[in-house]
Formats: sequence, C-alpha cells, structure tokens
Amino acid sequence: MFASTMQFFRMFMEPLRLRRSVLNSDLLEAAVMRPWDNRLLLGELLFKLLRDNPETPFTDRDCDRWEPMLEKKMAKRWDMHFDSNPLGERSFFGITPNQRIHILYALCEWYWIARP
Repeated sequence: MFASTMQFFRMFMEPLRLRRSVLNSDLLEAAVMRPWDNRLLLGELLFKLLRDNPETPFTDRDCDRWEPMLEKKMAKRWDMHFDSNPLGERSFFGITPNQRIHILYALCEWYWIARP
C-alpha cells in the first residue's frame, strides 16, 4: 500500500502541485511514522487530496485545516475501504502508521476517481 501511495504522488505531482524536493519515499515514510514531526508535509499532502477545488493554493496556514476535512470525508466514505471508521474515536495522529497509510491510499483513490 505504501508503494502504491508513493507512486500515486509521483504520477499526480503536477496536478497536486507538489514540489519534487518536498516529497520522496523517505519523507512520506517519516510523515506516516511520526506525523507530529512532519506536520507541514502531511498537512500539505492531505489538504491537497481533500480540497474541493484543485486550483486552491496551499499555504502554511492550511497545515491545520485538513483535519476537519478528513473527518468529514471519512465519515461519508469509510465503508468503501475499511471495516470501521479508523477516525471514529481517534484523530489521525492517534491511529497506527498502518492506518495512516491506508487512509492516504484511500484518499489517493478517491482523488483519482473524482478527477475528470
């Protein structure tokens, strides 16, 4: 699942407006394993996957705006990828790294499906 998620980010680097210097597999792994230490990268990835308008630019202030967006999306779609909502009783920072990468994978899939 990690490799598929990383490949998605490589393929959609331009539409997501990701900078090559910002994302590589080591940085993604660090963000999944230690989200508090990698809030800016994680915030950028999640915000860009969750935003309704792909033209909406990301700013450092958006680093903290993604969590309610994620909770809302997961509340609506968790049953497409999960047996139960992993964010039902915990925040993204309180779940396991495996659950975090699974959520990122699901968001990548939903992003791809939603785009023309």
